[in-house]
Amino acid sequence: MRNLTKVLLTAGFLVFLAALQPARANHGAGSVYLSPVLDHWMEYQTPNLLDDGPMWGTRFGIDLCSFFGVEGFALRGITEVSPDDRPGATHVNALYDAFGAGARLNIPIGSAVPFLNLAAGKAMMRLDYPVSRINNMPVSVAGKETRNLIVYGAGLEYFLHRNVGLRFDVFDHYLDRDFMNGDRRGNRKTHNWEFGVGVTLLAGARERAKVRDSDGDGVPDEADRCPGTPAGVEVYSNGCPIDSDRDGVPDYLDRCPDTPPGTEVDQQGCEVEKKPEPAPQPPADSDGDGVPDERDQEPYTPEGATVDAGGRALDADGDGVPDGIDRCPDTPPSLAVDARGCPKAEPELFTVRVFFEVNRAGVRPGFFGELNRVIGLMKENPKVVLEIVGYTDHVGTAADNVKLSQRRARAVRDYLITGGVDPGRVEIAGAGEYPLEKGRLDSARQRCVVVRFRR
Repeated sequence: MRNLTKVLLTAGFLVFLAALQPARANHGAGSVYLSPVLDHWMEYQTPNLLDDGPMWGTRFGIDLCSFFGVEGFALRGITEVSPDDRPGATHVNALYDAFGAGARLNIPIGSAVPFLNLAAGKAMMRLDYPVSRINNMPVSVAGKETRNLIVYGAGLEYFLHRNVGLRFDVFDHYLDRDFMNGDRRGNRKTHNWEFGVGVTLLAGARERAKVRDSDGDGVPDEADRCPGTPAGVEVYSNGCPIDSDRDGVPDYLDRCPDTPPGTEVDQQGCEVEKKPEPAPQPPADSDGDGVPDERDQEPYTPEGATVDAGGRALDADGDGVPDGIDRCPDTPPSLAVDARGCPKAEPELFTVRVFFEVNRAGVRPGFFGELNRVIGLMKENPKVVLEIVGYTDHVGTAADNVKLSQRRARAVRDYLITGGVDPGRVEIAGAGEYPLEKGRLDSARQRCVVVRFRR
């Protein structure tokens, strides 16, 4: 019993170690294993008169699948033959050998594999010397006795690694008759316990990955190019829904399933009604010189000026007045000219009026010519200063009209500055309503900006 206690304590300690790092077992079709074991032999029926003792050996097998396999065993134990257990009785040392093969049923549960075992084989008793009579008992045991053996029982494997595990066994060795010949008990069938612990070394099986099909369409996820297909939808071999008319809308969503090839369709698979294309619009030409704005290198050419292909104004006599509006086209370069391109003695002092649309402050293209003329005179007469005063009609509140008149004056100033006029030579003011009695002038004449030259 002392040896049994040691075995049980050792087994408990190994179970504790195994619990620290469990791993899933790798039993599967084609795997092979070898299990060296250290056992304890225990007699629980006495006719064979075998005493308790240690046993060792190996169990080995091959798995036909993860649940079933074939297992063999080869064991040896040390025991004694004792016809009488009383003190002083004769004891003869003996070796007990057992070998055979049978079936094994696995019950995998994660890292633990409980199993059942049933095997048949031979049991062999080898004595130090033959016994013919012991203690006046009619006992006869040859130097070697062989019996038929059936081993059945259960066990547990606990895997620390997918290929390495601890093994625990409990088996019954069933003999068709005991090893004693001629005793008064007769040739009786006997049972003996085997308690064992060992290590299982497993190899050869491949861990089969479960084939996943998340959307249940019959195509594994690894090959499914459309993994979110709704349940019950018919799919191609690549997992994508059937699209009979090849319009990009699967049949289960297609309300127009017979769309002709190449037809543009909406999300429901029906033909998209095409809108007529808008008529082409002529390119924008802000200054009306015949050159589109996108190619016009001088977008503020005066109205009537002759321009080249890039929208640049032509000036044959170089007097700064473009051809087409130059009334004196052959003016010598040494003479100063007026806005018409004709020689002048003194700068012309005059007033320019720019009119606006109702409640608007944008300069209309029709006044670009007059303002370009102002720009030219300012460049020719560097000492001249401009006074720009904005007005409105009598409609609206006084405060709103002042603000609107200021915006109109700034719009004219900005145009002149863009054309090259020095901002320091321009003075602006917003005067609000035009200073005349209501009704004396047409309201259109009151919505203006007055530009005056001042030396």
